Amino acid sequence: MSQNNISSNLQFNGTFYQNNSSASMLNEGLIRIEITQFIQKVNFWIAIVEILMVICGILGNGLALIVINRRSLRDTSSSVFITYLAIFDISVLVVHITNLAISRWIQSYILHCFLAYLTDLVTFCSVWIMVIMTLERCVAVHSPFLAKRFCTRERARYSIYILIVVAFVLFSSTFPNIYTIDKIQQKCTVKLKITTNIILTHVRKNL
Repeated sequence: MSQNNISSNLQFNGTFYQNNSSASMLNEGLIRIEITQFIQKVNFWIAIVEILMVICGILGNGLALIVINRRSLRDTSSSVFITYLAIFDISVLVVHITNLAISRWIQSYILHCFLAYLTDLVTFCSVWIMVIMTLERCVAVHSPFLAKRFCTRERARYSIYILIVVAFVLFSSTFPNIYTIDKIQQKCTVKLKITTNIILTHVRKNL
């Protein structure tokens, strides 16, 4: 009798543990499904917000191009900087939304690397046009006589052309050292060594 009771208890405990393990695995599967559904919903609304931001940005920069290229404002050096700034801002928005579309529907590391290169290039040009325009306004305010000589439309265009050439040479030479190709995910990712070095230098500065 005692041996029968022991064997029945062992069978009961085994079935109990099996039921608990299967129930826990079922709960984990349901939790994972809920998490993935939540992430998909969040990504969906983030994509909608990004699309609306891109549309508003393109419309705003398009209006800036129309206003700044009127006859009364066309003869200033600031009109050149604002025109190219609007063009590069529109390029940043278009490249960003194109990169999102390609990463979702097209798996090609060649296109992804090209768009990553183009994103860095146009973003760099957009930022440094703001810097050049600020320096040009500082010269115009502090020394008006030099402004008449240097702050002209031709010099503004030359500075933009030099900036584009410098950006092209800089990113063409540094792109292979910064990015690497992940053929499994068909993407162009930043190298791990560079990211870890940037994090370590940032932590050392804070310490």
